[in-house]
Amino acid sequence: MAPRTRLIVNADDLGLHPSLDAGILRAHRDGIVTSATLLATGPSAEKAVGLAREQGLAVGVHLALSTRLMCAAPAESVRTVAPDGRLRASWADFARAWLTGQVRREELERELSAQLARARELGAAVDHLDGHQHLHLLPGVRSVVEGLAAREGLPLRWPDALPRASWLRAPGPALKTTVLAVLARTAPRARPGVRRV
Repeated sequence: MAPRTRLIVNADDLGLHPSLDAGILRAHRDGIVTSATLLATGPSAEKAVGLAREQGLAVGVHLALSTRLMCAAPAESVRTVAPDGRLRASWADFARAWLTGQVRREELERELSAQLARARELGAAVDHLDGHQHLHLLPGVRSVVEGLAAREGLPLRWPDALPRASWLRAPGPALKTTVLAVLARTAPRARPGVRRV
């Protein structure tokens, strides 16, 4: 007998905005969504966690390094990750800063650990990790996120395939998707103790 396959339909960005939260919660209640990932410092994160818990929605942490969200760690302790107390504006801004050595690894570790701690403080029973805008696929960032997942015994969501974007209609998103797809496919095996899902 073949092992049973379990389909997980995950909605990202819980906690980013009340209307987005309402859509995610409705898709769980009335539709197919089985889990969500929380932006722990998102403006509506606290309320979203409470509503998700009431509804029985599984919640992971959507580790963020962009989108101008507030940092979770004390701002003075993560200046290279969040220069003004907020995370960088876009995935490209963070990737550029990371790949040119402007972001210190220990500050990155501190911020990501603080985001997980913040989600738990809000009452989330965290059941997995993943990365906002797939920044956890970047070399070096990947090892930090895998280290956090291993220490906490949490599975790490890993994209097998990313949506395609048209090079003619949207060259920016097409470039991002292509780079991330290559990073996902060429990543070394997960370190011991890390389960990619």
